[in-house]
Amino acid sequence: MLVSTKAIVLHAVPFSDNSLIINFYTEEFGKLTCILKAVRSKNFKNKLVSIQALFILNLVIYYRKNREIHIIKDFEPSINIQSIPFEITKSSIAIFLAEVVHRTIKEHEKNLELFNFLFHSIEYLDLMPIQPSSFHLLFLLRFAKFLGIYPMNNYSESMPFFNLEMGQFNHIFIHESNTMNREMSQKLHELMKIMEFESTKLIFNSNTDKNVMIRSLVDYFKMHLDGIGNIKSLDVLSQVFSS
Repeated sequence: MLVSTKAIVLHAVPFSDNSLIINFYTEEFGKLTCILKAVRSKNFKNKLVSIQALFILNLVIYYRKNREIHIIKDFEPSINIQSIPFEITKSSIAIFLAEVVHRTIKEHEKNLELFNFLFHSIEYLDLMPIQPSSFHLLFLLRFAKFLGIYPMNNYSESMPFFNLEMGQFNHIFIHESNTMNREMSQKLHELMKIMEFESTKLIFNSNTDKNVMIRSLVDYFKMHLDGIGNIKSLDVLSQVFSS
């Protein structure tokens, strides 16, 4: 049947010389895999600029419930993305977050709360008047709640080390492969208390600290979720925050 839904672009790869396989997170169906045929046609070639990480589209597809790949009939931007493609920091964050969402969400079911979280996070990132400082860090923590792996915030003077495998703070530093040092553990504790994206700039003044934290959070996701694999865009994002 022919259906319409808002859809967030997560991943796109060529399927042939004239088609794309695109993964979306949609408002009506959760995660969907779709094929866009005849990409060089007059209908689509001028619209392909919208097939970018975290762009939000109004998508029209031929949908069948038990089908793995659905056919795209038409699409257009749902909101006017103003800055993400044109600012290197924002575009690097968008590519990274789209890859994380693509690799971690497995369920093909409607989840309106998760869709709204993604939608409003993308809007916020695009409309930020200044370069994002630590947006991606707080995003990952909030996203972890939807995945059911949110850390326990039991930090105290006697429990100052965050253990990635245990998902909680511990009284001893076990090993650098699974335990954050005292300073970064405290920053994680402070990050978990924040409600607004803009407040993260009060915690992370150093790009080095941001890179250490993002790699720790990615390691945490890998330890608690199966089949994530290597997040290829992480190295690019780290380079952006190192410059």
